Amino acid sequence: PERAATMAENLGQTLGVERVKLLTGTMRGWERDELTRSALFSAFQQKEPPFEPQWLVCTATGEVGVNITSERLVTEATTAD
Repeated sequence: PERAATMAENLGQTLGVERVKLLTGTMRGWERDELTRSALFSAFQQKEPPFEPQWLVCTATGEVGVNITSERLVTEATTAD
């Protein structure tokens, strides 16, 4: 979660904080619910991509239990342990 938070912060400084959101398993329910109600998150639930690129930085939480659509995925392989 810390690395994802750092990446989201760096992207936000470069691209603008309104175009970057963070999703981790350490988020409280209220924070997660606020994220799912945001305009940025809803862009990942549409069939057509948004006019400007949006970034959702996730831990493995984004791989399970989330139904979103995107044009690109950047991922990091991790060890089994």
